[in-house]
Amino acid sequence: MQDKEKEKNKNNFQKVKKRSFFGTAVEIWRYRIISILLLAVPALLLDNLIELLADSSGAAITTANMGQIISWRLPLLIGLSIALVLIFIIFEILGQVHLSYDILTGKEVKVFKEIGYGFRSVKHFLSPKGLLFALFIAVAVPLCGIGFTISLTESFRIPNFITSVIFSRPLFAILYSAGIVAVVIIAFRWLFAVHGMLLDDMKAGEALKNSVTLMKKNWKDFIKRFVIIIVYSALIIGASYLVCKVLPGYILNKAGQGLPAGHFIDVINNGPGDADANVIGYRIAGALCILLGRYINAFVVLLVASNIMVKLTERYLVYTGRQPEKNTEVYVKKHVLHKLAFFLVPAGIAAGACLIGIFFNQIPLFKNDSMPQIIAHRTGGFMASENSLEGVDESVKRNVYGAETDIQRTKDGAYVINHDSTFSRLTGVDKAPEELTLAEVKELRIKDTTGSGALLEVPTMEELLDRCKGRITAFVELKGASVDEKMADAAVAAIRERDMTDEAVLISLKYDVLDYVKKTYPEIKTGVLIFGGMGDISKMSCDMILMEEDMSTFWQILQLKAAGKQTGIWTVNKEDGMKHFLNSGADYIITDDIPMAIRMQEELKKRTDVQLMEDRIEFLL
Repeated sequence: MQDKEKEKNKNNFQKVKKRSFFGTAVEIWRYRIISILLLAVPALLLDNLIELLADSSGAAITTANMGQIISWRLPLLIGLSIALVLIFIIFEILGQVHLSYDILTGKEVKVFKEIGYGFRSVKHFLSPKGLLFALFIAVAVPLCGIGFTISLTESFRIPNFITSVIFSRPLFAILYSAGIVAVVIIAFRWLFAVHGMLLDDMKAGEALKNSVTLMKKNWKDFIKRFVIIIVYSALIIGASYLVCKVLPGYILNKAGQGLPAGHFIDVINNGPGDADANVIGYRIAGALCILLGRYINAFVVLLVASNIMVKLTERYLVYTGRQPEKNTEVYVKKHVLHKLAFFLVPAGIAAGACLIGIFFNQIPLFKNDSMPQIIAHRTGGFMASENSLEGVDESVKRNVYGAETDIQRTKDGAYVINHDSTFSRLTGVDKAPEELTLAEVKELRIKDTTGSGALLEVPTMEELLDRCKGRITAFVELKGASVDEKMADAAVAAIRERDMTDEAVLISLKYDVLDYVKKTYPEIKTGVLIFGGMGDISKMSCDMILMEEDMSTFWQILQLKAAGKQTGIWTVNKEDGMKHFLNSGADYIITDDIPMAIRMQEELKKRTDVQLMEDRIEFLL
């Protein structure tokens, strides 16, 4: 029996002095692919349970209706969310740390073994300190960019509309910056905590203390080594990006300048003509370069990230007095099928590129005219003083679709335009709208931001609607402490009085008021403003879902559009973000920089087919 086992091992394993670079790369690639597939099952299950639980309240739980979470659902949602985070930590951090350990110590790499160690080690997270550390990994690490992170939350950051307020006030900016510095220091000191929990079976508190001790003793050596590794990694990723994206893109864009952009080829009904061959060939080449380039870049980033993990694990072993066995004879399993699959992926990409190139005109994703409408933030964005009638005029001149504004109630029941809780920032008077009468508000003057020196009155809701009527769609946000059904009734009455039901949309951060409007005045268009949530937001009772840019994804937008909802993104003020969301398939983009948005729209309309393809695939992935 033992002889048969030895013979089996001899056939399935090869004895080597040291793992080759390619062999190690394939092992890492194999682990990542299989772990992603295995992770998908529990992750989808937990995500669906969270969505079902959130939806059981009658609508998704979002930042617009957080009150619904205060119920028996809260502990269940917290528990499921913790479980989801821990599942990602097991597959994406604990398993990879043990994979690095096996590579360093010359042991055979088995995917299920690595993940099994992760599951056995997760017990150390099931304590107050362990859960705090898991929360730190999920939320704090993405903010500072130092330490282990998980794909579930790797893009997490403070929303732009919050940071813009923070950095507009010196004290808040100092406190925020100090907080980020503190998180960076903590993340640096806790870098080896996961290793202690996984490799030395330490409890969370013990592992955190051990990591701090190791860093205190070895921080100079660590920084010296890892600066070199990070620079080296950045050069590798930069070279890959240059070779796989920049150069092919430059060559293809040059080649595409002589070909018609958007040339329609009906391959389904008529088939391509002789004159279409060059266009189809160009599209196939473009799709192949884009998809294959992304695959190679992703693989390079995977290897670089895994190498950093290996080096970090190596430092842990060294700092704890255990030298890695670099030249030990090891048995490496012959994964012939996995190596074959490694090369079959590019073949599949090539087949997909051919289909994209041939059926380019039949794929809705690649229609160049499907760009969102532009809405001016606070009536005119940067073109005029905030929330002024002059802003509406500037937006009309630019021919944008809509002008967004904010209404609040005064002490005597009138409705005026103002964003902040007080008039301090715009007029220098530190009083809230509900503390002043309409006559007192009319005595205030808005600071001019255009250089004209004009002193502007604070407009009323009625004045703003009159300025918009027949010229531009008014997106009226019900704002501030006075948001209630009374405010909604007044806004609807003003809209109806001017026969503007097709020219106005009521929007708000408070879902209950919009739900009231939709049930009471179904002909009035409504849109909820959200920047986070759980559950199926397409079930919310409103016409539009207006999402903060950081929570907006292609799949989220696709789901909402499939449910018949219009979608919008706010507030997009940077060029890279504008380009990104002009390719999103959303219906609207709210921005302060109207000239930049219009310029980018015109530039994108002139794209070659390959540029269009690249932009849409970039947003899709």
